Amino acid sequence: MGCTTLIKAVITHRVFDTFCDVLEPWLAEGVVGQPVLHAAMGLLLRLIHNLLVYSSENTGKLRQHIATQSKVVSSLALPYLRQLLAHCSQSLEPGLQGNYLTSIKLGNPNRTVAHC
Repeated sequence: MGCTTLIKAVITHRVFDTFCDVLEPWLAEGVVGQPVLHAAMGLLLRLIHNLLVYSSENTGKLRQHIATQSKVVSSLALPYLRQLLAHCSQSLEPGLQGNYLTSIKLGNPNRTVAHC
């Protein structure tokens, strides 16, 4: 099976929406302490990345499907990232909250943060 066939199958069978339907209840519980959610999101993002990288003929169709027809971005990816970033920002050392993004924009390489 070629990449073109795989992309057509992913779009036709609404694979991304299936991921969303399965993962949304876990996401509603929060991202902290959810190793299965993290693993599944990693798998989903890797799948999307690989399909976009290795396809050429149907890349436009896949991007349009992900952006407009699938709920993967609005219902799963963005809420997941919001929760993950909120958790990470709460884990920052005192005094660094709110300053890290500013230091990135200003190119300050000396700023350190705790890993989440």
